[in-house]
Amino acid sequence: MNNEFICSTPNVSKNKKIMSSLIFIDMDSCEEKESSGSQEENEKTQPVQTQDAENEEMLEELEATRFENQMLKQRITENEEALMKLKQRLEAVEKENRGIASLLRNLGTTDIDDIQMRAETCRTQ
Repeated sequence: MNNEFICSTPNVSKNKKIMSSLIFIDMDSCEEKESSGSQEENEKTQPVQTQDAENEEMLEELEATRFENQMLKQRITENEEALMKLKQRLEAVEKENRGIASLLRNLGTTDIDDIQMRAETCRTQ
């Protein structure tokens, strides 16, 4: 920028002194500072925005995990109910087997065909 000041007044030298003492602002440097200032602000807010995005992603993962846990709890409950039914069936089969074993001891037989026939008779009774 040209620092010379041309004046038509008789106090040209005085005006030159005033002009030389003035600080000229370069608008290009102001724009750079403004942009660097906003860049600094962006750098400050960027970690917050990044953290917000990470938090949102973790929240979605947490919700998905909660849903999976609910489904697993439901399956566990269903499996426990099925296990109870199997235990009841096992107890019934064991009771039937004890009855058959007792009957065989009382009959004193070891013939397989005879045992099977008598077992069928026992089951139908």
